[in-house]
Amino acid sequence: MSKDVSRNGAIGLTMLSALLLGSQYVVVKLGVEGNNPLILGACIMTIGVLLVLAYMAYRGTIVKDMFRHWEFWAGAVANLSVVAFLLVGLTMTTASVSGLIVGSNALFVALFSFIIYKEGLSSRRILGLAIGFIGLVTITTHWDLAKIEGGELLGDMLVLIASISVAIVVMLSRTGLKKMSYDQWSFGLHVLMPPALFMLGLGIWQLDRLQQRRAANAQIMARMGQPALNLTGGALDPEASDLRRATVRGTFDYDQEVILRNRTYGEVPGVHQLVPLRIAGSDAAVLVDRGWIPFEFSSPEQRAQFRNAIGEVQVQGILRQSQTRRNNLSPADPPLGPERARLEAWFRVDLPRIQEQMPYRLLPLYLEEETPPGAEVRWLPRPDPDIQLDEGSHFIYAMQWFAFAAILPLVYAFLYHSRTKPAPKFED
Repeated sequence: MSKDVSRNGAIGLTMLSALLLGSQYVVVKLGVEGNNPLILGACIMTIGVLLVLAYMAYRGTIVKDMFRHWEFWAGAVANLSVVAFLLVGLTMTTASVSGLIVGSNALFVALFSFIIYKEGLSSRRILGLAIGFIGLVTITTHWDLAKIEGGELLGDMLVLIASISVAIVVMLSRTGLKKMSYDQWSFGLHVLMPPALFMLGLGIWQLDRLQQRRAANAQIMARMGQPALNLTGGALDPEASDLRRATVRGTFDYDQEVILRNRTYGEVPGVHQLVPLRIAGSDAAVLVDRGWIPFEFSSPEQRAQFRNAIGEVQVQGILRQSQTRRNNLSPADPPLGPERARLEAWFRVDLPRIQEQMPYRLLPLYLEEETPPGAEVRWLPRPDPDIQLDEGSHFIYAMQWFAFAAILPLVYAFLYHSRTKPAPKFED
């Protein structure tokens, strides 16, 4: 009778845990939307590990012997794959489908039990497994070959890997709980997760940054590839005209020239020369970034030698939006006032601020001068449009974080080997 009560209690606890496990997918799905799923998982698991450690400290079950069992380390790696694949998969598929797929771990538990523990499979169980696997295929593909190419199927496959990993954890639990208390086993399942998920999350974050960088580069190339605008002094939409090539005719007003600080060219320090160009046939002007000059030539007297475009000229370049101060840590240009009517050197091309010291209207974008195709590059001021189309180091950083996450289980394996290696025997 007691055996039946114990068995019924175990079945009841299993059903309750299944309900709790299934209900979490909606909550987790809400949590991962718009967030890095692995970083979120690392935060959740950190809280869990700390709670388990506090409970173990209360019970006095934090002992070194638990680290000597291989199940402790294998369970940590298996459970890490459960959470990692599940959280990433949830970003690609629905919570309801994820719950059904993870619930299929019972199929793999039965299959693994037959292979590893030689548990018998009756005809009813075989029929149940067959129906279950057919249902699993139906859930993931809907028997539609077109779905195979979709991202949702990839999400389903990642959740399926998580489901198989759950079954592996169940198999390990059968032996692990014979050697460790349940709180020690729970600690072993979760101890690897915070650092590993955090590293994997940083790798995913770097890949996201890489995709954003590529999308931004594609947008820049598309805009620069459009026909050049002809600036006549009329109204311009800063958003629509940003990064567009443009040509303009007019006369440089060197009396209103300013410089842009802290510019380098080939790692040589210098400044950029900013000169308003009075647009021909208009009362407006466009501020032109003529390019880089060495720092030793940045004084007004030295810059006079670069006033080499006299009279009406035509300038070609790339339109850029006004620059703003990013945060409080960025250097600030001092305000204008009665004691400072004009600012000679600026940290950024802040057009509304520069407009305050100009006697005429400036266009809402400035022009970064570039060398026309086929023309000889002017030495000084050196045209130096600030257009960066490289992909940065995001991919390298991502591979580094993934490598750190992959090395972590190897470190665990080394620690297990070092703690279980028999002590050397010394002869008298």
